[in-house]
Amino acid sequence: MASDRKQLRVVVLAEDKRQERFLRTLLGNLGFSPRKVRFRTAPAGLGAAEAWVRKQFPTEVRAIRSKNYQTSLCLLAMRDGDSTGTIKRKNELMTELASAGLEARQAHERIALPVPTWSVETWLLALLGEADLSESASYKTAFPPTGRDESQALDNAAAQWANASTIAQQLPSLADGAIEIARLLQP
Repeated sequence: MASDRKQLRVVVLAEDKRQERFLRTLLGNLGFSPRKVRFRTAPAGLGAAEAWVRKQFPTEVRAIRSKNYQTSLCLLAMRDGDSTGTIKRKNELMTELASAGLEARQAHERIALPVPTWSVETWLLALLGEADLSESASYKTAFPPTGRDESQALDNAAAQWANASTIAQQLPSLADGAIEIARLLQP
């Protein structure tokens, strides 16, 4: 239930401010309380943002697992797939867990790993109705679309999330992202 989502506490690891702004709006649209969502976004200019998220991931997993009696805890770690892709990026996070002596993510855990490929801009453009997108090309510089305000475009893209599975016919990472985000909503 959407009202139950207001009780959930979410830590979000994001690569950049655009991911953060999109996820902030999306989680709000999905019924999460903004006061219970904490963003940890990679600092700009200090190396690869995807590596920063990867390195922070085991710490955050350990933190929510140490409080397993609190069933309202969630973790969302978003990393761009770049040319690497969704599966490899997720496997890298599992490798980080193993290196830290932690078990892999379990089916019942509210740990979501959305990986937009190439980048979140691909998803945003798809959600805004852009056609002929491919995960074999980067659209980082194509967002926001010409003539659109970025903030409004992010809001409009987040509003289309309910249609992500339908929109994602040509973007497997978006279809997978919808499944990943749904992990936060499981009972």
